[in-house]
Amino acid sequence: FSFGAHLRDWLKREGDGMAMLVLDSPDASADATWFRQAGIGDYAPFQFARQGKRSDGSIVDVAFTLAFATPAAMPDLSFFVCQQHFPENFWNPVLQRHENRVLGVSQVVVVHDRPVASLGFLKAYAGGEPGVDRASGVSLMTQQGSIAVLRPDAARKLLGDDPALFNGKRARFAAIQFAVASLGATELTLRQNNVPHRREGKRLIVPSGAAFGVLLSFEEIER
Repeated sequence: FSFGAHLRDWLKREGDGMAMLVLDSPDASADATWFRQAGIGDYAPFQFARQGKRSDGSIVDVAFTLAFATPAAMPDLSFFVCQQHFPENFWNPVLQRHENRVLGVSQVVVVHDRPVASLGFLKAYAGGEPGVDRASGVSLMTQQGSIAVLRPDAARKLLGDDPALFNGKRARFAAIQFAVASLGATELTLRQNNVPHRREGKRLIVPSGAAFGVLLSFEEIER
């Protein structure tokens, strides 16, 4: 699998947007073997490493192994998993805190006119048992959030209209939904940075035209 070629072709065809989805993995080589056995990706794992610098100037090693999967029902999109070999050197809780008060990704939404066709792929890629609603689509909960493959009308009902995303026939990563600690703080950050947004019920929506081709949704979690 060529990471660069996929993105090159995506940008040439679509211009912008989200081209790939990644999940974390404790063993990407084992996942590559499983993807091959499941018929969703006959690709060799891809490994790379480099040195990074901490905020105090000290040098640390970071290294990654990737395993790729491609869904027959959604051939324009690509999925992969990433194993971090030195996660303690990569993740920094201080640098991950942002004034927009985002706590994490709660859902990634794919729009597809035949969402049930992705059922087998989702099970093989992310594990677990997807929920199926033939009127709207399918969804699968991961350890961090859910992946939803929705019909265009169901996505429009959930997120509001976005013609660039919800009127097409081909599958597309349409939206990323974020959980936030304070919707008011998130809205203030968007306003102060001149990011176009609107209220949709209990959500803040940044339209795809203002977010490089993918709709961003922010929802306050109950605590």
